[in-house]
Amino acid sequence: MSKFEGAPAESEEFVPPNWFFNGFGSWLRPPGEPLVVPQDVRALIEEPEVALVHVNDADGNPHYVGHSITNDLCDIGLHIEKPGWNPYCKLCGTSIAPWFPGAPPASVTGRVTIERDGDTAWEGPFDCGEDALSFTGGT
Repeated sequence: MSKFEGAPAESEEFVPPNWFFNGFGSWLRPPGEPLVVPQDVRALIEEPEVALVHVNDADGNPHYVGHSITNDLCDIGLHIEKPGWNPYCKLCGTSIAPWFPGAPPASVTGRVTIERDGDTAWEGPFDCGEDALSFTGGT
């Protein structure tokens, strides 16, 4: 199951989209609820992030209303296999905390715990926000 449907056939050339999309609100889950992953995931990682929250007005125009902390699942294996598919590798479920008004923080630190059947399967620290971003190459 995936938020994106309609991948090109093997014989078709893939044209990467010029947008980056993390899904509709229906894929957001409050902390503690299970997250959905595509059946054919290659290599799954979790990514804590500062998320900007937008709400559409009556005309469909998005407006920034605040920020939240999210943890989305990402198929890093798909990204490695097909780098142009990066927007699609992020189309798994996303856990989101309540949102806060105001400007997003430049830095957030915390711990992520992944549980399976009530037992901790993995736990580790994270840092995210603008201060944690790193880009190489290009100008």
